[in-house]
Amino acid sequence: MRTGKLRENRSHSRRPTPAECRLLRRLGADAVGMSTVSEASAARHLGLRVLGLSLITNSPDTPAGHEEVLAAAQEGARHLRALLLALAPKLDEPGRGRTRPDAP
Repeated sequence: MRTGKLRENRSHSRRPTPAECRLLRRLGADAVGMSTVSEASAARHLGLRVLGLSLITNSPDTPAGHEEVLAAAQEGARHLRALLLALAPKLDEPGRGRTRPDAP
């Protein structure tokens, strides 16, 4: 697990341009995402525990077209599936879930 890294969150659903990636890299971002941060924030607001997983499909150093990004996502999905299958039984253990007593 990497710590102390910065992930930039985007509020719109388009991939960043190479120029935006270079700017974000200079500002310290290690990854750019479209929705994970806002979804995690909403879940925490409801008192839910959050585990965020991101699949990085391309790098600004090696620009990829739409087809390459889809291929990388499909390959990564196989690894993510195995991880989730191993993790899922642990998520249902007592004491996990809500962190606020007043959470719905």
